[in-house]
Amino acid sequence: MKNEIRSKVLGEKQFRNLTVENSEAIDIENRTVELAFASEEPYDRWWGTEIIDTQKMDLARLNQGGALLWNHDNRDGHIGVVESAWVDDDLVARAKVRFSKKKFADDIFNDIVDGIVKHVSFGYEITDFDLIKESEKKGELNVYKVATNSTEISMVHTPADLRVGVGRSLEHPDDVVTGSAVVELNDNVKTLEVSEMENENTTVENEVVETPTIDKEALEKAAFEKGQEARASYEKEVREMCKLAGFENEADGFLKENINVKHVRETLVELKANADKEEVSTVRIEAGDDLKVTRDQERVKQLAHLINPACEASEAYRSIRGPQALIKNIMKEHGADVSEMGTDQVIDSLLSRDHSTSDFPIILKDAANKSLLASFDAQLAVQTFRPLFRERQVADYKEINVARLVESPDLVLKPEGAEYQSGTVSETGETYKVKDYGRMISFTDRALRNDDLGAFSRGLLQFGSAAARKESDLAWDEFQNGLVEAATLYSVGRNTLHGTTALDIGGLSTLREALMTQTGLDSSAPLNLMGSYLIVPPSLLTEAQQLMNGQYVPTTAGGVNVFQGAMQVISDARLPDGAWYMAADLGQIDLFEIAYLSGRRAPQLDQRINFTTDSLDAKVKHSFAVKAIDYRGLQKATLA
Repeated sequence: MKNEIRSKVLGEKQFRNLTVENSEAIDIENRTVELAFASEEPYDRWWGTEIIDTQKMDLARLNQGGALLWNHDNRDGHIGVVESAWVDDDLVARAKVRFSKKKFADDIFNDIVDGIVKHVSFGYEITDFDLIKESEKKGELNVYKVATNSTEISMVHTPADLRVGVGRSLEHPDDVVTGSAVVELNDNVKTLEVSEMENENTTVENEVVETPTIDKEALEKAAFEKGQEARASYEKEVREMCKLAGFENEADGFLKENINVKHVRETLVELKANADKEEVSTVRIEAGDDLKVTRDQERVKQLAHLINPACEASEAYRSIRGPQALIKNIMKEHGADVSEMGTDQVIDSLLSRDHSTSDFPIILKDAANKSLLASFDAQLAVQTFRPLFRERQVADYKEINVARLVESPDLVLKPEGAEYQSGTVSETGETYKVKDYGRMISFTDRALRNDDLGAFSRGLLQFGSAAARKESDLAWDEFQNGLVEAATLYSVGRNTLHGTTALDIGGLSTLREALMTQTGLDSSAPLNLMGSYLIVPPSLLTEAQQLMNGQYVPTTAGGVNVFQGAMQVISDARLPDGAWYMAADLGQIDLFEIAYLSGRRAPQLDQRINFTTDSLDAKVKHSFAVKAIDYRGLQKATLA
């Protein structure tokens, strides 16, 4: 049973409620409140009596600018920030919190000052627990001491642990406090009133009432096991039904939506009936200016959807559920009898370029390119280099000349009636060429017969990912090793390289100053560039995020982090350990470019039927190039 409790409890968010008492812990001018938010007070839960081990509390998230919420509402109830959290010698966890100045938070802060809002709660996840006392009789709960990871602190309406709160020191743990204790049992909530003792000699006579004892642990275990068995039986039945009907791919959808078995059966019967009709039916498309063009466009659309579901489906051909059915549809329109045609005949017709499928290779190529484009576009969102690279399109493979403006001349006073003085704008340039990258792959006769073009579909998706990956490889290599004016981007002479500089407030200040004091190529006028991106390898990602998101300076008590939110953090596994970077925004200065052939931003696919091997050959080509344009918006620091 302990393992089942562990599987349900560990990692699940829990809450403990406390009470505000001491107004002396409230600093009205600075809008801060010091409060005790956790003690080792026992608390009954369904799985046992919980005691928080305050010596095993992980307070890291709170100390990284943790959230102060209202009633645990992390969407609309953000009312402040945790400035610091700690555990004192009396084993009580305390925190200093600061309230926001927005109206909603201000109202709550005023209610705390006036003694109206008195209760505190904190959210936490149980990371481990130890059994410290086993129940000695039936109906008694086991006692567990738990290690926790604190996630947030909230001001709330109703308390559970009345022993701690704002300013509470727990110096008099024997004090009895009037209030309510909330006990949860099988989703039913019962409130037990606790009366304050008027004096030590008061006696209370209680009538003993025998009540049936419920073994909550056994009930939980039985319900859990029964639910698991029912779910396994349901999943097995649905998958077997889908397999027998020939629609195995539909099973996951049914299970995800928890469709009942009866409805699954009815849906499969309908799908099977429609599929049988689709094999021989002719799809009707209303005639327009060019009926064939319209029909082919819709076929391309539907085949692209069948290859890659991310592509939009065709309304006209939506009922066709597989590439073979689409081939049969084309063959039927060419006069072929497809009523008794099986998979082998369809593939034979495709690979032999039978006249009845003469349209299909063109449709397949167009659909494949559409699917490849969708796969490639999906990868763009995860390309980390994009904020640093300006995109352009070029007409051909000739050298690209990039004009790099040095700086404009200063404006001078124009006396009344005088002519404007002439000035010049100097420029330098970088050159590079678009190059081709590609790969060819063959899909054998056997693979096509066995997989209904499934291998072809998966190959296209992989090609899209490979093209995006190649862009990232070359872009990050150019970022590290690129040349401008035949010299490396990062050097001491260019004031872009700093040795033995830690990633901390001091290091950020050093790189920021160097970036701001970069000058024009033809003058000593400072460019005053500002750092917009902090670029780090994965090994420094956590430190970078702390510096950019935290309201405090790591390892410095009470230090204010002036860099909070100043830069966007970029990290990529292609960056080696031992260095970190700062970069200006493209709106301030050019950094890098990525160029594509005009109209060919995505990889292109071509294909052919190979008569000597009975295979479908596919070739993917991606034409692009990357180039560093200017070094002055970049800074690099090496670690010790």
